[in-house]
Amino acid sequence: MRTSGALLLALAAAPALALKDPHNVFCGKVDCYKVLDVSSDAQQSTIRKRFRDLSVTLHPDKGGDEKEFVKYQRAYDILSDPDKREHYDACAEDQGLYWEEYGHFYGTKFAPKSDVKFVLIGILLVAAIAHLAHLKSSYRMSRDMFKEAALAGTSLQAGGSVETLEVHRKALEKCGPQKKGKSKKAAKAGEYSPEFEAAVEEAICELERETGQGEPTFKDTFLFTIWGAMTAKPAEEEPEKKKK
Repeated sequence: MRTSGALLLALAAAPALALKDPHNVFCGKVDCYKVLDVSSDAQQSTIRKRFRDLSVTLHPDKGGDEKEFVKYQRAYDILSDPDKREHYDACAEDQGLYWEEYGHFYGTKFAPKSDVKFVLIGILLVAAIAHLAHLKSSYRMSRDMFKEAALAGTSLQAGGSVETLEVHRKALEKCGPQKKGKSKKAAKAGEYSPEFEAAVEEAICELERETGQGEPTFKDTFLFTIWGAMTAKPAEEEPEKKKK
């Protein structure tokens, strides 16, 4: 009998199970009983007295910290209400009841909300950079094909263009006719002197400057196209001609 009595006293004196309260339904990470420094089996009169004693020094009207006092007020509101206290004790005893009622996301930490405007700007910038990379890749591929046709002087029937023939002509005027390699393999590959290749490159650069069709820049991306359309001033309507 003595052993059973001691066991009952030990169980009564044991602290209440800590409740995980990530949704701040009750007292958050702190046990409501510990906030007021009362036992889990404290009477209502004890809880009220304890809160009054704390209010004497901690209430904002008494010079206490308003933010700090909120947690004491919160704990008192829960423990002084029989229904709320009963529900709190039930959730502390059975954590599953808490998850079932308030959600099971206790282990998740959410990042602070981001400004939608900055997120959209970031997405647009990334998309514009990808667009620029695509434009540069297409430009280099087209330029290499153009230069190859200009070096070989490819005819219009064989896939050349007026521009490639003009570049080829200018290079010939500067360097003279080119002799290809003696072997069939070299002739097929089309080996030209460094001077001739430099002349072709110079003529291509000159053509790009004249036509404004050089290597793409950030201004050629869709972002600047959209910006230009948004900031363009509407064309002024011509005033109606006065009737004579």
